[in-house]
Amino acid sequence: PAQVLADLRNMRKRGGFWGGNKAVEAQAQALPLSLVLTDLDLQYMWVNDVDQYFVPRDAAIHMLEAYGGLSNGARVKATGIPIFPAFADKAQDARNADKAAEKASRLREFEALGEWVGTELGLGGWPAADDMRPAVVYISSGNAVDQIYKHLLMCETALRLVVCTGRQADVRHQLEQLLVPARHAVKMLGF
Repeated sequence: PAQVLADLRNMRKRGGFWGGNKAVEAQAQALPLSLVLTDLDLQYMWVNDVDQYFVPRDAAIHMLEAYGGLSNGARVKATGIPIFPAFADKAQDARNADKAAEKASRLREFEALGEWVGTELGLGGWPAADDMRPAVVYISSGNAVDQIYKHLLMCETALRLVVCTGRQADVRHQLEQLLVPARHAVKMLGF
């Protein structure tokens, strides 16, 4: 879709695209075109003739520069990955739910995952029922798996971190070698 829009943009720059209607053509040429990247890593296919890029992290800005994506004067801003409002609403509803039921449900979900690394006692097992650390699910992909995992481990906020490496057993093994700070609980999963 971004390439189609960029191609249309180039057509409108050449003129005549709008059937000779100069007013519509002038409006179309003035219309800004932005690209929102929802992948952690920038692939070359996303480099197009746009006015503005919204990217998930600073590394994508460097990739854009390397690929020449900013040579046309496009602006870029690292904004994170957009989250559909319904997900945020659902999370808020869960926070407002009965706390006792939420704790019991959370404990059952985490018990189903099996052994954890880095719980308060350092003995594995499951986080306690009253553990209110936020749960983060990280599904690894792309080239920055270890970098993102290390950043998550550096978080000052204590986390319950579930990392899914899929069929990448080598990546899972590599991540398991890293020291987990005592404030976090980590569970590695594959499939």
